Amino acid sequence: PRSCDIHVNGYLWAAVEARFFARGEWRAWADRRIVEDATVPAWLSALSTASNPHDALRAIGEGRQEATRTGGLRAVEEPDTTSLRLGFLYLRHRRGETDLATLLTVAGALADGTNYDHPPCEDFYLILNEIDRGGPMGPSSKPLAGRAEDLFRPHVASALHWLSVLAVQPGLAGD
Repeated sequence: PRSCDIHVNGYLWAAVEARFFARGEWRAWADRRIVEDATVPAWLSALSTASNPHDALRAIGEGRQEATRTGGLRAVEEPDTTSLRLGFLYLRHRRGETDLATLLTVAGALADGTNYDHPPCEDFYLILNEIDRGGPMGPSSKPLAGRAEDLFRPHVASALHWLSVLAVQPGLAGD
């Protein structure tokens, strides 16, 4: 696989893992790639027929294993999938799929589980504690939702970047 394959694979994994993509979205993307590419890797065919997030993640994982076997993963820096997942989680919140408390709980668990420190899990949990305890933990001139948005801003930018790259250049993965 070429370097852009690794980045697209990481993006897809993050989007599916964060449940940002609906089934039709990952299948439509895979189907478009199949039509555009002269050769179709097995993982892309499996993604096209995946009927649930578990199967989609398994197909994407097969693509990552293929890249590892061929040395593709060593050739480039992989995308920061934790950042992408945080961005997709916030975008789901913006779409009204999760409330702020759920978003912060899931984001805190993700940051904790991956030992992420940009921001660390404590930053998410601090804002969550304000919701749970009914008020600010310390003085702040910014509303709670605004402070939460600030935590997610760089991650949302990364997720939106990948959305635009794939929408504007759908052939990127095979170039």
